[in-house]
Amino acid sequence: MHSRIFQISNAPIDKDDYSIPECYYDDSPLFADYIGEPIKGETREECIEWLAESISDLFSYDKEAGAFVYKGKDALHEFKQKWTEAIKEIADKLTADNITEERNLHRLRKLTKSTHLESSFRFDINEWNGWAGPMEDLVEYAGYQLKEGDRIYVGAVIDYHY
Repeated sequence: MHSRIFQISNAPIDKDDYSIPECYYDDSPLFADYIGEPIKGETREECIEWLAESISDLFSYDKEAGAFVYKGKDALHEFKQKWTEAIKEIADKLTADNITEERNLHRLRKLTKSTHLESSFRFDINEWNGWAGPMEDLVEYAGYQLKEGDRIYVGAVIDYHY
């Protein structure tokens, strides 16, 4: 399956400073079979709009400014509440009789590897010395580094296969 790595920063990123696939080779065995080329043009914009929809619980998207605006601690708390409820819903379906069924093993993997968004997006947060972390890293970054109204920006958008 294909997904995206989004380079994120709290300041606009100059195109000369966009990440390149080689930035992720050391970490890629952890999450990727293959890291592709940066996505450009209209397809890049579509990916950013897809991201905007996916993280709309935490950020509003100011398309004109090319920025995501953090909604604050209340939005973060609500996001975490939805995440917790999704985990509980999956866990409640597991029993001693069905836990080893393939679909339930798949659910277990989701419990440990995804948010309520079930996203395979990865985030290279410039302020965190750049590695492509899962959605949980973006949530942690928002909770510890951002204040309501702070903006983040997307630099490179890179395709990867997992």
